[in-house]
Amino acid sequence: MKALKKRKQQVGLVILVALVVVVAYFGLATPRTSMLSLFSVSQVDIEPQGGALDQGKLTGCYWVVNVLVDQIDQYSGNRLEIIEAGETAEVLGETVKTRKSLEIKISPEQAFFYRSIASETVPIAEDAYKSVRVMTTGQVWYDMDTHESAVLSGHSAWAESYWHADTTFTVNAWLNGVRITPLTGRTMDTHAGTTAFTIPTSWGDIAFRSLGALTGGVEEPDVGKLLIFNENYIYDWLTAFPLVDYDGTGSLTDWRMDNTKVQQLTGHNNPYSTYWYGEMRWSEIPTVTQDPEVRRTPAGFATPLPYSYTLFAIAEDQYGGWVADDDLIYTRRLPVQPVIFPDQKGSLPLEKRSFLSLTEYLESRNIPNRGKLGLPANQVFRGYTAENNWEIENNRVTVYIDYNAYEVPMLQILVPVELVDTWVWEPPVANLQIEEVGWVSSSSNSISIPANGIRTFWARVRQDSTVEATGRVTASSSNTAGVIAPSKYEPTVAPGETKLLYFELTNGGVASQQSGTITLISSEILTGGEKDRDRSLTFTLQPAGTGGDTILDITVIDEEEGIFVPGMTVFAQTEGSTVARQTITNMQGYCSFNLRMFEGAVVLSTKETPKYLATSRSIDASSGTSEYVLLVNEKPTAGIPEWIYILGAAVIVIGGLYYYYEYYKPSRSRPRRRRS
Repeated sequence: MKALKKRKQQVGLVILVALVVVVAYFGLATPRTSMLSLFSVSQVDIEPQGGALDQGKLTGCYWVVNVLVDQIDQYSGNRLEIIEAGETAEVLGETVKTRKSLEIKISPEQAFFYRSIASETVPIAEDAYKSVRVMTTGQVWYDMDTHESAVLSGHSAWAESYWHADTTFTVNAWLNGVRITPLTGRTMDTHAGTTAFTIPTSWGDIAFRSLGALTGGVEEPDVGKLLIFNENYIYDWLTAFPLVDYDGTGSLTDWRMDNTKVQQLTGHNNPYSTYWYGEMRWSEIPTVTQDPEVRRTPAGFATPLPYSYTLFAIAEDQYGGWVADDDLIYTRRLPVQPVIFPDQKGSLPLEKRSFLSLTEYLESRNIPNRGKLGLPANQVFRGYTAENNWEIENNRVTVYIDYNAYEVPMLQILVPVELVDTWVWEPPVANLQIEEVGWVSSSSNSISIPANGIRTFWARVRQDSTVEATGRVTASSSNTAGVIAPSKYEPTVAPGETKLLYFELTNGGVASQQSGTITLISSEILTGGEKDRDRSLTFTLQPAGTGGDTILDITVIDEEEGIFVPGMTVFAQTEGSTVARQTITNMQGYCSFNLRMFEGAVVLSTKETPKYLATSRSIDASSGTSEYVLLVNEKPTAGIPEWIYILGAAVIVIGGLYYYYEYYKPSRSRPRRRRS
């Protein structure tokens, strides 16, 4: 018994595993329904230039397909049938028709702006030398044996005055459902729609025009002139550069009457060099400072007091650029080289790390860092792209844009006529016969219509042609006061099938009772030749009387089957009212509304049911009785996925195996019967 139980568990486990495998394979492998494409084909025509007819086949020119983007700022990477098999056009005096279909899938990859930058270099600090003062005499000099090199900014600025806009897409194509592009598609950069793109095929190139403009409300970044150190540190040029450039706007002047080795920087804008080294400089006068490399370089002395004639060494704890090295005879100031960024301050002597780097100094002067390490509110490309979605590389700034930046009001695709197999078309000729006509509300062929009233009549036509074809059915009234709408239908009907057409006749107003006849004519569209005629419906138009109530008679009809729809909820929403009247159709699909003295706009609608979709129409109601038809359509039924059938079959097979093993196949664990 234990062995039997174990075998049952094993078989059950096999069934469970098999079911999981079947569901995983067929369920997950089934393509999921994708979002609706945002493209739609608006016009298809032929550009005949260079075209020729060769044994009934068109060659040497292009189908021109104009494609609209249905929702601005968006692209959807879904397959779009841009040319259907059976597409027709007029060219070279003939009607041509395609035998193959072409599908295109356009997937946006990336949109971006870019702008070149150029490296620039200015000193933020010049070479600096040891400064020495004799305590007893006040004599000063520089010592070139102790030296710190100049620090250069190494920043970048715009190298051009405008932005470039680029858009990249991947395009795939299928001919009659068979892929004609590589598995990965073909990637193109349209440069914001200014560059055409082609897909080569054995039948010629498919060309794309006007794909990928960057105009969907995302204009090029207006960020002004920038001083760019790197992605993390960016500043506005006009405010930052004067503080970066060594000594800024300052000029050297003598701090006392006679020329001295040391001069004072005056008229400056407090650039970083004065923050780091102070205001005193070795003289720029050659007769005073013999060594040219030392002229106008920092001197380690304090700004002298007014009317003072003595220099003193600078207070090293007030500036980052000097370290004291004194003894009993000399005061010495050794220079310290500054740094540009905060993360470089580890190279400074420990006691100098509390002083500001260049970028910290700019920000202390209320110049915001617009780079990636700045506050989000100050970052230079905020509002154009997702956070940090830009970079500086290869001497250019690239600002990446999300897909919603794309906008192409019209895309044009040129398709070689040979690719879709274009031949001279022999058009099918329709032969619509008028089988039967009648009034919706009466079994009689003659009806009376009150003043301002509307009555509906119908015509059933049958296709007697041997092919599916489109014909024309027109309705006209012998009395001009009887207005028919619509006056024309152009139904496409398969051989032997029928189609119901509905027309409304309105009493446009007569002074006295008048009669009229309705004439229905079916004709062939291309030739205009008449195929059938009917004049059996007549009517009488009544003159205006006392007016009376506004009554709406409604008939709900299944548009496909042409049958009355009972039990349908119908609403009548009058203009200016917040509450809609409602009623339910009887077995003849009929219901009625009495709007009393109301005249004006009314919306008639039906409620969705498990079988039918909702529908609505607007009318202009007036006093008297009017008749309207509401056509409803059945809901589309979703087919059962193929994998459901496969799964069902798998379950049946596995279940059968389980039943066989469990009840029919002899068990080895069952004891044999002893022989007597």
